[in-house]
Formats: sequence, structure tokens, C-alpha cells
Amino acid sequence: MNKNIFVFVFFSLLLFFSRQVFSQIAIDIDSIKTGKVYKLIMYDNQEFIGKVISKDNESLKISSGKVTYRLHNRDIHEIYKDAGHSVYEYIFSVSGGITYYGESESYHYHYSVHNSINGFNAGIEGIHPIKKTNGLRLSLHYNSLHRDDDTTTASQIFTYTDVNIYSLTGDYLLGNFNTKNKFYYYFNMGAGFQIVDEGTYTYTYLNNTFTYNPKPVFKLMIDLGFTAGIKISKNFGLFTHAQFNNVFNGWLIFLYDDRSYPLSAGISYMF
Repeated sequence: MNKNIFVFVFFSLLLFFSRQVFSQIAIDIDSIKTGKVYKLIMYDNQEFIGKVISKDNESLKISSGKVTYRLHNRDIHEIYKDAGHSVYEYIFSVSGGITYYGESESYHYHYSVHNSINGFNAGIEGIHPIKKTNGLRLSLHYNSLHRDDDTTTASQIFTYTDVNIYSLTGDYLLGNFNTKNKFYYYFNMGAGFQIVDEGTYTYTYLNNTFTYNPKPVFKLMIDLGFTAGIKISKNFGLFTHAQFNNVFNGWLIFLYDDRSYPLSAGISYMF
């Protein structure tokens, strides 16, 4: 039996936003401690961010990257100390679970309305929180599904093989990304595409058998979902996820679409 071989190559770039969250303290040079990170604003509005490496009654030295600055105490207007991140910079996750996939009546020209195929899923995703309550996500998922043979009538028989589905989606997230909370959660809504890759299937009609080798099919999709997780350490968390995908089969949007319902659980690394 000939098999189609599909190679799915994915390169993703996440936009990098670096931020520092600072809390203001009174202008007291004596309160500055060596080895700590501060943000210093001068009277001429220049800003310096770095680690204090030494200080005396006249000046202090701070190290910022490979550069060292010597600042006169009398020129310092405001002092802020590093309060740490209150929002995760990135969250990377791996997951696995089960998928229920409902096909439209037009699929493969058979007449079973929303014929279902089921299997398992696996995925990786990267999240960049923008604020404590929202963020962006890029996801890559794989679904391995099995379609049962379909006997529409006594004279018509469809014999299928497994179905492999690769999907790439981008989502806007609304939830909780505060580093100080033990629980994290978010709703997702977005869009992307699927590439459906099947093996050979046969169609038998009145004792005549026909063999088909379908090519990979590109389909657009939209998705809605919800994720809830709990932190088990400073940088790791466990989560569960439920999602609804609407997969477009053509120009008649929502009329002959496929719909899938993946359920999954996984582990996240956050920093």
C-alpha cells in the first residue's frame, strides 16, 4: 500500500519584550546597598539601571552590562529599587490528550452527517504575557486520529486508514499571568490552519473497489478554549486545557465545516 509522506516544517518567532518593574523609595543614598539593582534618575533626566558595585559619601558606581558608571550623589534625583517581575516573560508548555473530531457530511463524499473520528493529540506552545491579564500564544499541535470503516448501504463500503493532522494557531489570551499567584488561567481565541494528511482509503460499490491516495489538504480554522493550571514550583506548573476548533472546508463558512474538541493536560515552564 502506497503511503503519502508529509513533512511539516515549522519555524516560529516570538516577539521579545523585556521589562523591569520598579518600586519607588525615598531619596536616601544610605539606603542603597551594594550588589542590588537600582534605577537612578538624574536631575538632567538621564536614567541609569544597573547593579551598585561600590559607594561612598561622594559618589557610587553601578554596572550595567559591560559598562560601569560613576555617578555623583548630588546629581541623583530619584531612586527606584528592583521589585522583581510581577508578570511572566514567557511560558513554554508541552501537552497531550484526546481529540474528538466531527467531520461534515461532505467529507470524502459519504453521507454520514458529522461522522466522528477520534484519537490523541500532542502539542507545544509558547506564550508571551503582555500584562497581568492578557498575552499572546503560538501553538503547534499534532493529532493522530482513526476513522472507522463506513458502510453507507449494503452496496457501498468505505475502508479508511489513520488520519494525521498538523495545526498551527495564534491566539489572544485573557486571564491571569501574575507571578505572585499560585493558580494561572486564561481564555484563548484565535485562528490558524490545519494540514490533514491521510493514508490510502478504498471505496467499494457493487463489488467494484476503487483506491484513492488523497493529498494533504490545507484548511483554515478558528479556535476558542480555556486553560487552568497550578504552580508546583517557582518555574513549573501543571495545567489542563479544553478547546473548540471550527475548521473551514470551503467557501460556505460554517455550513459544511469540521469541528474538533481536543482535551489535554501538560506541564509548563515559566520565567
